[in-house]
Amino acid sequence: MQKGAVRAMSLPLVDSTQDRRSAVGTPLMAQLGALVKAHRAAFHQERTRCRAWLLLCGWLFTFSRKTMTQLLSALGLMHSDWSAWYQFLNRCRVDYARLTQCLLVQTLRHVPAEELYRVVLDGTSFLRHSRTMPGTFWGRAAGGLGCRTNLRRMQRFLNLSWLLPAEHGYTRALPLRFFSALPPKALAVHDEPVRKEWEAGLAALEWLRKQLDHAGRAEQTLMAVADGAYDVNELFKQLPARTLLLVRCAKNRRLYELPKPHRGPRGRGRPALYGAPAPLPKEWLHRGVRWEQATLAVRGKQRPLKYHVAGPYLVEGSSEQPVFLLVVKGHTLKNQAGKRRNYRPPSYLLVNADKNPVKNPVNNPVKKETGGRGWRMPLPAVELLTWAWQRWEVEVCHRELKSTFGVGELQCWSQKACLLSVQWAVWMYAIFVLAGYRTWGLGGQRTQGDAPPPSPFPWASRSGNGMHRWSLNTLWQSYRQELWGAAEYRAVCPRSAYKRLENAAALAALRNAAWSAMRG
Repeated sequence: MQKGAVRAMSLPLVDSTQDRRSAVGTPLMAQLGALVKAHRAAFHQERTRCRAWLLLCGWLFTFSRKTMTQLLSALGLMHSDWSAWYQFLNRCRVDYARLTQCLLVQTLRHVPAEELYRVVLDGTSFLRHSRTMPGTFWGRAAGGLGCRTNLRRMQRFLNLSWLLPAEHGYTRALPLRFFSALPPKALAVHDEPVRKEWEAGLAALEWLRKQLDHAGRAEQTLMAVADGAYDVNELFKQLPARTLLLVRCAKNRRLYELPKPHRGPRGRGRPALYGAPAPLPKEWLHRGVRWEQATLAVRGKQRPLKYHVAGPYLVEGSSEQPVFLLVVKGHTLKNQAGKRRNYRPPSYLLVNADKNPVKNPVNNPVKKETGGRGWRMPLPAVELLTWAWQRWEVEVCHRELKSTFGVGELQCWSQKACLLSVQWAVWMYAIFVLAGYRTWGLGGQRTQGDAPPPSPFPWASRSGNGMHRWSLNTLWQSYRQELWGAAEYRAVCPRSAYKRLENAAALAALRNAAWSAMRG
């Protein structure tokens, strides 16, 4: 792609109304362009928004490390001034707080006010190699020898992701905002607090609850799913209003019964805050209790399980917020031949109780899983277990961000860009996925007359007009196909090796593509 072509396509790709076939006329790029226009308030100038649009396109065509130099190579801007591109993040030309607010507003279009707004919390780290980069610290990383701790230089973030509405047991985690979770040993970053992972999770829930109230969703209930790192007493104590928290707990979690009501004349001293110690979660596996059976539809498979609901209980430090315990019994799976056995260990979940049960979106009545003093389960146990199983989607999101999408590869060492470079790349991933969801839905069905997502494999299982769920690799391929087919991104292929003058522009574009694919 030549320099003149890049200048010409900066605005037409977003706002073009020409009759010729352009990227704005294709389904995916039309949705992506509309999303970029909806985030206009986060950019200080119009040319900054156009520069962000170019970075989005360059990110798709950079097949090596996602550095600013490689992005400029893919766009054919190697011989222009680079200073404005590097200042895009170093001088905060984009307001990340406003950017995430606009993204949240775009997701509300797909969640009615009477339904739950479901999110997932999880911490993640990005490896770094610099010992002087702000926000980095020595931490434990995956891999390495099992007998020794694998210490790596890294940055830690809290991922607040929205769970897309489920279709046939499928969903995806779409990152709404990345919050910094810098430990005390990390190098200081200007205006970034030092906090634990659960404290960053609490800040994320408070931010989301505030944004929902500001968007006119004050009565909408927020449901958050998290792993065992967020089973903290202080987190249950400081939960925002109209917020449900479903977390995984340890098998030896100490819980307490509700205090018995005082009868007769009141004596000296304050009333008891906790009752007798409750059985440990693992002890319920050996008690003669009634186990409920359920089958969960998750990612195209039927998951049979047995569960038991106990409570309400109190956690230490949060005597005003009772919780319920969900014990999922271990399960042994066999193949069709009945030989291979896969053992699924038991799991234990905690959810905060509610006196006023939340209305179920599918209009199913809440089961009689109630305890004393009017406390009851906020949702049916089957629904809670289903969304607890879907928490794995955030792990899929982290794997894609690190292994394929290239988050954390932008080389920025300034106080402002060291964290913003990661957050900016995650925002690009989010709008790419959201544009794909608006075009195809989640199951790859036809929406608004658009074609279903192409399948790279002809033997892929299909449902209706499309696959059960399009893959992220299919999404990236579809973006590239639409851009290559556009007038501004016309694919080049010299038919004759003898017409060198006529193929000069084509060879220059191929050279840009080759440079962007180089590792270095």
